[in-house]
Amino acid sequence: MYITAQRVTPDNGRSSGVNVYYHQHAAPLAPNSEWGNTEVDHVAYENPGELISSRVEVPAGGNTVLSYLDVVADNAASAGDIRAALNDFGTQIGSDEIPMARVIRGIAIRLGAVIGLTGAEDSEFSALRRAVDKVLSDRERLAG
Repeated sequence: MYITAQRVTPDNGRSSGVNVYYHQHAAPLAPNSEWGNTEVDHVAYENPGELISSRVEVPAGGNTVLSYLDVVADNAASAGDIRAALNDFGTQIGSDEIPMARVIRGIAIRLGAVIGLTGAEDSEFSALRRAVDKVLSDRERLAG
């Protein structure tokens, strides 16, 4: 699966918002400890999978991405496992420059932001993570 939460701002000057997209893959994905930005880029840009659901605050088209949180995991990964990996990832923010990528318990996570958000990585991660949590809750309800 691939979940991306993106803070975007429209070119028309209106307020920014967070858009989240949840994809699944036909073939299993198995992030390992050697995954980094390159491998997450491949999933994000070349193999995102089938779009299953989305939550959109700012309609697509002509937007600038200010920050993003990408999660890549096997389709079978539980919401609890993903949340636990995100918790661990959150404790490591500030230890590396952004974009920052980690694989935690077989779940690849990447956080990126424009230079203007430098120093606000913790709060940006929290906002994007809340959006991912909503999609995970939707996923649990649909599977339930």
